[in-house]
Amino acid sequence: MVKPRDRPSIRDRFERFHAANPSVYAAFKRFAWDVKRAGRTRWSADAIVQRIRWLYAVETDEPEFKINDHYSAYYARMLMDEDPANFAGFFEVRQTRTERMLASAQRDGRLC
Repeated sequence: MVKPRDRPSIRDRFERFHAANPSVYAAFKRFAWDVKRAGRTRWSADAIVQRIRWLYAVETDEPEFKINDHYSAYYARMLMDEDPANFAGFFEVRQTRTERMLASAQRDGRLC
């Protein structure tokens, strides 16, 4: 039986996926800009990932393409970090487990 911590983290799996599939982030950015140009001030990263699934399933020759639902938050963070002038707060993201642990440690005085 594989223990959860024996598996790569979702972050590690995302980073491997992103490195192997740079066109996915390019599509994510393109669709985010499409939404922004349509006048939306907030949007769902999950909706963009679903649009990317459509793109790869219907409009390309890659019928075996798969993307983990959890990666949408990482793509959203990446775009908001890369282009805060245009995308800060555009996607709602929850704190990651690591962010929650660091915030708790800082509140408790375990971090400076």
